[in-house]
Amino acid sequence: MRIDTALLAAGWAGVRRPNQRQPEHSGTGREEMAEPVVEYSISPHAALEMERRRVDEAMVRCVLAAPEQRESARPGRDVLQSRIEVDQRTYLVRVFVDIDRRPAEVVTAYRTSKIEKYWRGEA
Repeated sequence: MRIDTALLAAGWAGVRRPNQRQPEHSGTGREEMAEPVVEYSISPHAALEMERRRVDEAMVRCVLAAPEQRESARPGRDVLQSRIEVDQRTYLVRVFVDIDRRPAEVVTAYRTSKIEKYWRGEA
């Protein structure tokens, strides 16, 4: 998924979506799509950190709806991430979600240019 700031005003955090999401490798020999998080809330801490880090709610919504990758950070907490484009630069948006409650709760989110550090597989 690529997000570009020209689409931010459209309510999708500037998401420029490819025709198809890239599959993940589960280690079972099958390719799978990362599972989205549909119902969620954003904690007060996450809201403050998102504002400070210039990650808007639309970016988070896009990553949660169609994550390129998803992995467990610890039991009950997953990290969903997607590559985005902002001002002609590519970033990785990482969203940390407590999935052991209903609705799931976003606990923090940030964007980084160090894609290779966090990306599983080719960047």
